[in-house]
Amino acid sequence: MKVGKLCILLFTGSILLFSCKKGDTGPQGPPGPEGSPNVQYSDWFTPDVYKVTTRFGISSLDYTKAAPAITQEILDKGTVLVYGKLNGYSTSLWTANQTAQLPIQIYYQIGAATNIDTWSALPTVGNLRINLVSSANAYTSDQSISHNHSFRYVIIPGGVKLGLANRSSVSALGYAELCDALKIPQ
Repeated sequence: MKVGKLCILLFTGSILLFSCKKGDTGPQGPPGPEGSPNVQYSDWFTPDVYKVTTRFGISSLDYTKAAPAITQEILDKGTVLVYGKLNGYSTSLWTANQTAQLPIQIYYQIGAATNIDTWSALPTVGNLRINLVSSANAYTSDQSISHNHSFRYVIIPGGVKLGLANRSSVSALGYAELCDALKIPQ
């Protein structure tokens, strides 16, 4: 009797096994946006303390941000772009949340003299230095500058294909165009 029940069980199981088939694939969602997985970008950061140095009578304010993704290979073969939102200026000089690639020059009057603030960036292995120099030596201490300016860097390895001709064409893109091309949230 046990053998009979076993045979019936095996027979029923084999019918179920061989009569079942996989169902049709359900509807597929739209493909996601093509990203650039090798491109890296920082969060926006606001320097908390600038170091003041004087060279040849000219004061320079520097902030160094640790950036471990900036390697020698990136410096040799890739591109590091740095953007600023200089929200510490009057909106008559710099529109709120306007974003531009460094170097950035801001021209304004101090009394009868024209001052030029030049913001630049220097990537080195493991670090990014933000630098401000005023042509009129307007900033001589950390307290003399607004701490509302923010910055972001974008690292593009040399092997990433962007559909762009070369490094200089990547650098020539506006911030919004670069974010769109690389799928970077603004």
